[in-house]
Amino acid sequence: MIETERLILRKAVLADASELYPIRNSEFVLKYNAMEIYTSERMIKEVQNDSQKENVWYMELKQTHHVIGVIYLHQDSLRYQTNTKELSYWMCEEESNKGYMSEALRAVIQHAFVNEKLKGITARCFDANIASRKVLEKLGFRLEGVLSNAVMGYQNIIYSDMLYYLSNTEI
Repeated sequence: MIETERLILRKAVLADASELYPIRNSEFVLKYNAMEIYTSERMIKEVQNDSQKENVWYMELKQTHHVIGVIYLHQDSLRYQTNTKELSYWMCEEESNKGYMSEALRAVIQHAFVNEKLKGITARCFDANIASRKVLEKLGFRLEGVLSNAVMGYQNIIYSDMLYYLSNTEI
């Protein structure tokens, strides 16, 4: 568990499935993620799987105890044996633009660099996802490049993939 000023970043519990189900399937989340719509059964399985993983955090608001999003830190899909991991995340529209994601990611990044001794963290987002790009840049990630015409997302829209990197020496 990681605690910030306004959030508790914690392991998944089965009860989270019902709260995350409408968020995970919302157009707001699906629009900029290469994810399929889940059935409630698949959401339950996802939460169960997440509860077994070390580097998955469910974002809970301290004030209301509602879960508003998820952060994943997993094997870097583009780098090989470089002691880096890839960050991915999503959250509900109602709580977006309030600084929660920046606050949560800052804490996860600090945790990863200190506890896992990572050399770097990568993140990717679609070119049209301006909010996510701003969050990454605010946290010190630098744009490494753009993979054009890279990912088919929600409603079969094809996006370019923005590739970001943060070194442990840059924080």
